Amino acid sequence: MKSLLTVFYIQDALVANLLDKYFNNHSSVNMKIFTEKEHLNMFLIDNHCSLIIFDIGDNIIEAKNYLHFFKARHPNISVILFDSMLLKSDALQLTFELKCQGFLHKGCNVDHIEEGIKNVLNGTNYYSPLLQSYLQGRYMNTSMELNKYDLSSLTKQEKVILKKIAEGASEKLIASELFVSMSTIKVHKNNISVKLGIKGKEKLSYVAYQIKDTIL
Repeated sequence: MKSLLTVFYIQDALVANLLDKYFNNHSSVNMKIFTEKEHLNMFLIDNHCSLIIFDIGDNIIEAKNYLHFFKARHPNISVILFDSMLLKSDALQLTFELKCQGFLHKGCNVDHIEEGIKNVLNGTNYYSPLLQSYLQGRYMNTSMELNKYDLSSLTKQEKVILKKIAEGASEKLIASELFVSMSTIKVHKNNISVKLGIKGKEKLSYVAYQIKDTIL
């Protein structure tokens, strides 16, 4: 049964047509595709969506400016970035800077897109398998790296939050489950990063995932 609406903004018409054909014929995902930002903006004036998959395209500065505007205007809509240049660090950084709920590589399997949609609509961040492999190579070259994180300095609440981060939960979901504000979660995440000597939001998420079995 079709449910929460997912909107795609895809700049490549060919990719847009392929996605449209797949999701309309093989998926229960309720979706709508736009290839022009103006049409997307007009649609959102009178309609609601829960998630947008946003194609960054070639002009990352333009994409960044628009996404800042979009997030300010639609704070309750989750965002997954869609990009072909996985190693384009600006695109990856944008994912974490704007606190997007996921990142999909254009070369990923359509099943991964569907999986990402379902995860994010259920409150869990999603990163395509290729991105997870990239982060692993970028941040964790040996098992010794994992052993350097001393969790004894973390409070009980911080460990609970770290565990939820490891499970891919968003700040909004964690705040809801712990009955606190999102600003409180942000403070806790910053404190965790400082105590563990972690720099960068992307690395905190990845480290949490790698050491999740050691978080008591």
